[in-house]
Amino acid sequence: MFDRFFDILSVLFWAVAYLIIIYVGLRYRNENRKAMPYFPGAINLSWEATAFLTFSLFGHIIWFFTDLIIFFINFKSIRKKKYRILYIFLPIPLSLFFYFVFLFIENGMLISSFIIDLFMAIVFVLTFKNISERFRTTIGLLKLFGDCSAMLSYMNNSPIIIVIGVIVLLLNLYYVINSAYYCIKKKHP
Repeated sequence: MFDRFFDILSVLFWAVAYLIIIYVGLRYRNENRKAMPYFPGAINLSWEATAFLTFSLFGHIIWFFTDLIIFFINFKSIRKKKYRILYIFLPIPLSLFFYFVFLFIENGMLISSFIIDLFMAIVFVLTFKNISERFRTTIGLLKLFGDCSAMLSYMNNSPIIIVIGVIVLLLNLYYVINSAYYCIKKKHP
């Protein structure tokens, strides 16, 4: 019962985070720093496209279309043609990879989604200063709540989910605390 509740919460938190990322990307499109780093955006789109085409669950439908918009916002901000070409074709081999993971690895879809969350949390921490300051803390909190909800929903499926979930939780907490501190420090020198 609670598994489904936390799953729905995860979908809602991430959907709101994606909507804010889209808002920042459209409203501040001339800003050099984006709300979603490029590579995680491409990986997310690939995973969601595969999940959408394979399963078409409600959350995947929402996330696929929001990821598609985020992907194109990021794409339009890439100035060099060679990087644009690389970025536009990157989701194709990634989608094929995820398709095989979904089919041939037990709990492959679930575990790969948590690995992507881990990768995303690492990239957000490492590229903190390259991420737009606009709504950075809010997006960080929504990511934190979304990932925690997903962990609570699926932790009974595999011990690896708990391990990855705790690491993601710690990285997300660090990101949110760092973001809030940076915001306070900037407003109050």
